[in-house]
Amino acid sequence: MPTTRRSASASGTSPASEFFLSFLLRRIDAVAEPIIRAPELKPYSKSVIQPFLDWGILIEAGVPEAVTCYHPCHKCDEDLILQHDGRGFVALCPLNEWPATPMTADEVGIFKVSVDQLGRTLQRQNRFQGRFEQFDERLYYLGTEAFGPKRVAFVLFLRADREAKAALLSLKSRLPGTPDRVIVLTPTASVQDVDFLGQLEGAGVVVLSMEGNLKSQGTLELDYTWCLTDKTPSGERVRQHQLTPKQQKDYKRHDYKCFDRVVFTGNMPKRRSNEVVLNGVAVTIPNNLMLPLLRYVQELKKGMGGWLLHQVLRDEEIIPEDEAAPARTISQLNALLKVSVLDKEKLLFETGGEGAYRLSMHPDFIEFAKGPNWLTEKFNGLRDAVDEERQRRRQRTG
Repeated sequence: MPTTRRSASASGTSPASEFFLSFLLRRIDAVAEPIIRAPELKPYSKSVIQPFLDWGILIEAGVPEAVTCYHPCHKCDEDLILQHDGRGFVALCPLNEWPATPMTADEVGIFKVSVDQLGRTLQRQNRFQGRFEQFDERLYYLGTEAFGPKRVAFVLFLRADREAKAALLSLKSRLPGTPDRVIVLTPTASVQDVDFLGQLEGAGVVVLSMEGNLKSQGTLELDYTWCLTDKTPSGERVRQHQLTPKQQKDYKRHDYKCFDRVVFTGNMPKRRSNEVVLNGVAVTIPNNLMLPLLRYVQELKKGMGGWLLHQVLRDEEIIPEDEAAPARTISQLNALLKVSVLDKEKLLFETGGEGAYRLSMHPDFIEFAKGPNWLTEKFNGLRDAVDEERQRRRQRTG
C-alpha cells in the first residue's frame, strides 16, 4: 500500500527530522523486532535522535555477541571481521593484508526499537483517552477522542500489507465501546485503492500513515483532523494530501509514476561504493552505476520532466559505447532500487522510447543530506575518479 504523507513544510517538521522519522518508521514496518546498528544513525544529528531515546522508543542495547563489521579494509576492500581482544574491539582484515583496526562501541553498538513505547508515546502526546493495550503482534489500542458528536478510536497497526484488508474491515467490532469511527495509524502504509476506500468507509475505518502527518518537529503529535470529515476521503483526496498544489500540477504535467523519496547521504561504506537512502532503507550503489544515477538526478532537478537520451550519456562518456549499455544500466539500477520502492509493480526508471530514460518521480522527493551543492560536487568528483580509472585501463591495454 503506498504511503500517504504531507510535505515537510505542511507538517512543520525539519527535513533532517523527517528523514530520520521515515527511516525509523520503515524499519518498524519491515520487521517484528527492529534493530538498528549504531553506524546507521551517523547521518542524523544527536538533536534529531535524542527525543526518541528520551521517549524509550530507541533503546541502547550495547554490543551483540556476534556482529558483522561493515567497515572495508583499506587494502583489499573486503568487509573486516570484528573480534574482542580482551581490552576492546578490533577489526581484522580477512586476508591479513592490513593491521588490526581498533573499533569503538559507537561503531559496533546496536539499538532496539520499542513498538510498545511508540504506542504509549502516541497515546500520551495526543491525549487519547482509555487504557493502552496490545491486542496482538500487529495491533495496539491507543484510546479514543471525541470529535464533535462522534467517538473516534485510535489504533496502531503494523505491517499493513494487502493481506491486512480483512483485519481492517473487521477492526471496529474488536474495539471496546463500539466507536463511531476508527483511525488506523500505520508507520508508513496507507490506502489509495478507491474501491477499498469505499469498503473502509462503510466499515467506519480510516487508514492514516504516521509518516508525514506530524504537526511539528520534536513530537509525535499527529495531524489527523483532515481525514475526520463526514465522508472518508476519496482516492483523489488522499492524493491531494500527499502533494503540494505545485507538485500536483507537476505530476499532471510530466506524468511522473512514482512517489518514492530518495536521500543522498554522502556516506561511502566502501571506497568503490556509495550509499543512498530510498524510503528510509539504505541501498549501496557501485561507482559505475552511481555516475549515471547522478546524471539522471541532475536532469530531473531541471524541472522539465527528467527525460535524457542515452546517446547523451555515451557522448559524455558516462556509459560505455556498446549497444546494450543503456538498457543494462537502467536494468541494474532498477534491480538495486526495487527492494525498497513503495509500489513493487512500478520501476523508478521509466523508458520513453526513442532511446530516452528518466527517473519517474518528483524532483522535490530527492534530497541531499550534505547540502544543496552536494550533487554537483559529488558528480564532478566521481566523474574525475571514473575518468582516471578509464585512463589507467587504456594505458594497461595500450
